[in-house]
Amino acid sequence: MVDAAKILDKEATLSYVDAHWESWFIAGLSDFIRTPNLTPMVDPDYLKNGLIEKAIQLVDDYVQKLEIKGL
Repeated sequence: MVDAAKILDKEATLSYVDAHWESWFIAGLSDFIRTPNLTPMVDPDYLKNGLIEKAIQLVDDYVQKLEIKGL
């Protein structure tokens, strides 16, 4: 679990982000981008095909892995 006191510490936060930027944040963003949750301009079935839900679940899974209490 992430220590909330460290999150409020600017240097600790910067260190955490630097340590996890490629392996966590870029990887997560890349996973999200690969999920084709499109708009009606390019996918008329975007509200029916479940891809928006898949993208939301992906984001939620990443947030939950951070284990920040109350987030």
